[in-house]
Amino acid sequence: MMVKNRGYQRAIDALEGLVVARMFELPKVNMFDMGYKLRKHIAKALQAHSKGVKAALE
Repeated sequence: MMVKNRGYQRAIDALEGLVVARMFELPKVNMFDMGYKLRKHIAKALQAHSKGVKAALE
């Protein structure tokens, strides 16, 4: 029973880490003093984080 709970807790911790990383990147997209290329780069990173969260949920 404990082994199942440990695996579940690790999965939840990994998912939490992905969501928190995405939350920290999100405000950077709306900064106006940032160049176009940097905003595109951050948007691409957010898409990658979203795919990671989606994969972790499946």
